[in-house]
Amino acid sequence: MARYCICCTRMRPNEAFSGRGPPVCHRCKKLPKLERQASMALEEIHGFLCRQKNISAKNITRLRELLDFPSHDVAAFARMVLQVAEIAPRRRHRVRNLQARDPVLLRQVAEVDYSIEIDYSDAESLVDVEFESLYEPSDMTEPIDRFYDRYDRVRTG
Repeated sequence: MARYCICCTRMRPNEAFSGRGPPVCHRCKKLPKLERQASMALEEIHGFLCRQKNISAKNITRLRELLDFPSHDVAAFARMVLQVAEIAPRRRHRVRNLQARDPVLLRQVAEVDYSIEIDYSDAESLVDVEFESLYEPSDMTEPIDRFYDRYDRVRTG
């Protein structure tokens, strides 16, 4: 019979657990405490973003606490999800609201949550700002073509 380790998020055999305390396997117990806490905090933040329908007020309070976490990865991820919660706390129209208000943040969220499908019909708003500064206004179709080429390559393979 297998059990679930809350630190490494894997199913492990029953022998890999001590039976006392939280369900953390022996491999994860050997890790430094800060690394274990960071792993569990990242999983918690990912749950706020991807598994819940609503980022509640309690979740927002917890995200604000995690902004002061010693690990920079956890603090940065908490900051990103907190920005998402301020713009679109409910999942139903999250993509549409993020695309309208902050397309850069939407791209960051899409890298984390693979279930998000970005609508590229309004590709001109998603073109990087650096592309706009590199080309003349008459040449603006070239960066958009490059953008679609990259998009096609990612989608197909």
